[in-house]
Amino acid sequence: MKKIFSVLCLFVSLICFGQNPISWRVNSTDLGDNTYEIKIEADLDEGWHLYSQFLESDEGPLSTYITYENSNFELIGKTEEVGVETHMDPVWEMEISSFSNHATFIQKVKSLNPDSLLLKGNVNFMICDDSQCLPPENYDFQVNLADGSEIIQEVVYKTDPSTNHLYLDWYRNIVFQSGIKQQILADPSFGRGLSMEIVVLMIIGIILCLGFIVLIIVSQWKVFTKARQPGWACLVPFYNIYIMTVIAQKPAWWSIILLIPIVNIIFLVMLLNGISTAFGKGVGFTFGLLFLSIIFWPILAFDNSSYKYLSNI
Repeated sequence: MKKIFSVLCLFVSLICFGQNPISWRVNSTDLGDNTYEIKIEADLDEGWHLYSQFLESDEGPLSTYITYENSNFELIGKTEEVGVETHMDPVWEMEISSFSNHATFIQKVKSLNPDSLLLKGNVNFMICDDSQCLPPENYDFQVNLADGSEIIQEVVYKTDPSTNHLYLDWYRNIVFQSGIKQQILADPSFGRGLSMEIVVLMIIGIILCLGFIVLIIVSQWKVFTKARQPGWACLVPFYNIYIMTVIAQKPAWWSIILLIPIVNIIFLVMLLNGISTAFGKGVGFTFGLLFLSIIFWPILAFDNSSYKYLSNI
């Protein structure tokens, strides 16, 4: 069961690769004497966390890593952090320093060449919320120290292939802990076991889908016969729509309208409402047939309701 959970966690992380819950910007301030202050800021969506450069343990999330192309510049001290908070994280079960909502990094530099005031840098980072972590990304930036403005390029965010192995190492160490990591190391067939469990999950999913389809067919067959219509008609495409219009006491030409995209949504609601009404049900039951078919078609089929238009047949 733990292995299945691990597969699902990895699947969720992979699905979320396309998310971008963070935005970056950079600017600079002239402090005089060829010294500049670089301010790198990040805004995070609600619930997401960016991690400090100075995490004490490598058993949790990956730390933020900032580099500068400093051939024409001299770094003055370390990059400072503003807005970082350290607290006991219930997910990681350790003290973790992270940013929520907003993060600021400040680095002072001294220009060694006044004729070259274009500073380039990179932020490698990973962000997480309470249920998932996205793989490491790069924010590449350029700032013109002459006027303090960022030079915007085509794409400044991108997943960093060179750090994907760090993400996978992190994933193995964190998600597979509680004995599963040891099983991977001790059991060479672990990967084959995962593959088999994925196949089993797929088979179970197919069986459930087929079961739902059979239940809907049986239920509609029963509803059709309650309305004195041939039950087998529910199996015949297009004809089954026509029979539903008969049951709902709607014009036969509705069966054609119901084949037209977008327009058919309105007529489908009215058709299902007609079927509900034909068996003494209300509007609420109509929306049940529309959104919870797997539940409401069986209810309509096997409850004690009767078709009220029998005298018209």
